Amino acid sequence: MAHRPHRPPIHQRVAKVVSRFTDRYPFVGPMVWMSATLLFIVRVFVAYSWHSRAVTPKGIVSGPQRGSDPIRKTLTHRVK
Repeated sequence: MAHRPHRPPIHQRVAKVVSRFTDRYPFVGPMVWMSATLLFIVRVFVAYSWHSRAVTPKGIVSGPQRGSDPIRKTLTHRVK
């Protein structure tokens, strides 16, 4: 049976790869962090300024009830 060479634990290998990447591209981490933060702030701003057109008494939107669809009534209404 062949003897396998000793390899360092996975966390040391990952740390080495991450270290090489951050040395080569030092601004990627801060750029991703700033992009995520900006996206969160924009989402909060849009959610705060969003005005829904739905008219609901308790803020609950339900599907149309059977036979109460005004568009279907308009389309199937026959003129005499």
